[in-house]
Amino acid sequence: MKSIITLFLFTCLGLSFAFGQDKSISSGEVLFHAIENRNFTAISTTVKSNLSFTANSVSFIIPTKSFKFKNAEMQTKFNQKENLNSETYPNILFNGELLANSNISENGRHIVTLKGELTIKGITHKLETKGLLVNKSGQTTLKASFLIDGKKYGLNSVTYKDFIEQLEFSIELVY
Repeated sequence: MKSIITLFLFTCLGLSFAFGQDKSISSGEVLFHAIENRNFTAISTTVKSNLSFTANSVSFIIPTKSFKFKNAEMQTKFNQKENLNSETYPNILFNGELLANSNISENGRHIVTLKGELTIKGITHKLETKGLLVNKSGQTTLKASFLIDGKKYGLNSVTYKDFIEQLEFSIELVY
C-alpha cells in the first residue's frame, strides 16, 4: 500500500511538473516538535517537494528516518513501532492546494492557505493551515506550520504520553 501511495505522489509530482510553471527541490528544513516539551524536537533536511504555480498545489515527502534529535535515545524511540514505525511507514506525505488572494507566481510576499492531506504512519487526515510564500529574484520560499494531534496519527508512545497529543510540524522549503 505504501508503495502505491508513494508511486501516486511521484506521478502527481511528475505530471504537475510536466504541465505547468513548477519548482521542485530535494532538500529543505522540516521541524517536528512537541508543543509541551521543546526538548522533543527533531529536524530533517531531507525532503522532496514540488510546487505548482499553474495548479496552485504543493506536495512533499519526508523520510521518517531523516529526522535527527540531539539525544540519540530519542532518535531511536522516535522511529520505533509505537511512534513513527519507520520500518513499516518510511515517509511522511503531504499533498494539497495553495490558496491565495493573489497571483502566487508574481514576486512578493503572499499569505497562502495550505489545504490538503497529511499522511503519517500510514494514517491520512485532512488539514488546513496558513503559510507564507515569498518570491524574490527567481527563488521561492514556502513556510508553514501544522498543528497535529499525534494520537490521530497512531502515535501512542508510553514514553512520550504527556506531550504526544500536540505536535507542531513546520516546513521551510526553498525552491
